[in-house]
Amino acid sequence: MSVSSIIFAVLFTSFAISYGWGMRGCIIGGEKGAMLPGALLGLLLARFSGIDVFIDNFWIFAAVGALSMSYGGAQTYGQTLGFVLHRDAPDYNKKKGYFALALKGLLWFGICGALLGMSFSAVTGAIYKKQELLLLFLTLPLIQFLGVKIFNTPYNKEKGVFPKIYFSIDRREEWGGNLILLAELIIFMLIKGDYFAAKMCLAGCLGGAVGWVVAIFLFDITAHRLKNGKYILGKAQENNFIDNWKIMEYALGAIGGFSISLCFCLNHKTILQYADIVNSNVGIWNALGSKGNALSWAAFGILFASLLIFAIAFIILRNRKIKTDRFENVFELVERALYSAIPLLLIMLGSINMAQLMSFFAIYWVLMEKICSEAIKGYKHKYLVCSVFAVTALLIFAGEIILGSYSIWITWLLYCGVYVAAEILRLFNKDRVKRHMQACDRNSSLISCLGSSL
Repeated sequence: MSVSSIIFAVLFTSFAISYGWGMRGCIIGGEKGAMLPGALLGLLLARFSGIDVFIDNFWIFAAVGALSMSYGGAQTYGQTLGFVLHRDAPDYNKKKGYFALALKGLLWFGICGALLGMSFSAVTGAIYKKQELLLLFLTLPLIQFLGVKIFNTPYNKEKGVFPKIYFSIDRREEWGGNLILLAELIIFMLIKGDYFAAKMCLAGCLGGAVGWVVAIFLFDITAHRLKNGKYILGKAQENNFIDNWKIMEYALGAIGGFSISLCFCLNHKTILQYADIVNSNVGIWNALGSKGNALSWAAFGILFASLLIFAIAFIILRNRKIKTDRFENVFELVERALYSAIPLLLIMLGSINMAQLMSFFAIYWVLMEKICSEAIKGYKHKYLVCSVFAVTALLIFAGEIILGSYSIWITWLLYCGVYVAAEILRLFNKDRVKRHMQACDRNSSLISCLGSSL
């Protein structure tokens, strides 16, 4: 790649992941929300590779990016931020806060970098064997479970019992699961000699750690007034046109995206070598053969059937006023296996079909879930809006079956245009607008009342 190509690719990717991370903070948090910036990252790496076989099969990298970024979403960080930001709180501990955020950022982007790197290596069929990938991904949920047990227990909020290494006030933490998971990935990559994936992992670790530290530093210095009584960003901040939380999110996404994309571009020679292997094999490695499509549809069917069963079970238990804590823990373990580990396994083994389903339909589905369950509660015709989303999901699903999948540009439109439209729908929720107007001066315009949200 030329210097100008590298600069453009890195800057564009940094901006895109910044957007994706900010959008994650608007509509969908947690693990599923993190799928959007991950999908954007994978899609852009494929596009900026400049290699036809990778661009034509961008679904693989978009899906792996989405699923790999979701792992970090299990890490709670709201109270961890408080150690840095709440200067008057008894728990204020800036050093502890910065260290914890650097660790969580390292794990979040490190796992994403590792798995994205592995996806480019896996498509060649030259580094990993089917049995090895099978063993790796089927043990990931168990590894996560053990990591949480080792590092994040005992935990009993009611009795005030918390782990020895603890980065919150009273919330359950799960970073230990990702710590062990990342360690397993690193050992696996090094044993197999996948140094490209190891470099991508290192870049993710650095970007995530530095990203969180810089992001929370920017939040901190913009959240408090200067000695002269003014904010560092002046009237724009005084008038609520700039949101400190968004500054933090945009910075984290930009730095994480910058680090991983720069590493990818600087190792472009390896990508060219991978492309030569793929082309000599006459296409992407398909370890599943003719069984690939059947397995991916079966896994996809089991995923959504299990989600439906668990949703019904939750409703029944709550109606009977039965505590669901243990049930939720079991559900999270099963959901992670079905939503991440098994799809990742099938994709790494060459299932284009699974990649297509996860990179488009699943990304739309999690958006629909959030919009219908929370974002439009204040709308008079919320059931009509949900019906439109549900019908659209069915049409998209039908399109996946009939067309195979959607082009890179239609996928990009989903990640950007549809998510922005959904956020506007959420923003102009009647209750939300009413709250803003009540907190605003009577003579102020709607635009000034909505401020940074708009």
